[in-house]
Amino acid sequence: MLYLLRHAKANGQYLESELTSEGIEKARLIVTDLEKLDINKVYSSPMKRAIDTVTPFANKNELPINIVEPLAERILSDIEIEDWLSKLKLTFTSFDIKFNNGETSREAQERAINFIALLNPKENNLIVSHGNLIALMIMYYDETFCFKDWQSMKNPDLYTVDENGQVNHINLSV
Repeated sequence: MLYLLRHAKANGQYLESELTSEGIEKARLIVTDLEKLDINKVYSSPMKRAIDTVTPFANKNELPINIVEPLAERILSDIEIEDWLSKLKLTFTSFDIKFNNGETSREAQERAINFIALLNPKENNLIVSHGNLIALMIMYYDETFCFKDWQSMKNPDLYTVDENGQVNHINLSV
């Protein structure tokens, strides 16, 4: 089973952005939810907010956190975009649009899915990443997932992908 965990609430979008006090508390509280899943391996984005979200679970269960570059946040643009939300929305339907040296939806999805293809499907693998990239992973398996679904994602949020590619949302207790 594949589990996709969106990081808890953070103070920003930068590499070293830390979790908010609420995010720290939720990272601690989701440990119980994650322990029910019989996780074998943990893979995380190299970004601090993703690592810090899964650290309480990994520490308590003595699991190493494997830091994986392909799970990093998707870069929409290398410069600030005023109307970034409308640009992001467009990338949910136009997978090959690129803004200011950013990454297309297709490029981001391919790097994430190529990593997933390397995982042992007989293991319960937990991937900790970011909302946009997780949405793109889900869209690979479920083409009905859309911008509105991304907008409704929480921090943290959890999805499963079974061996048949069926995606399900798991309600966390936080």
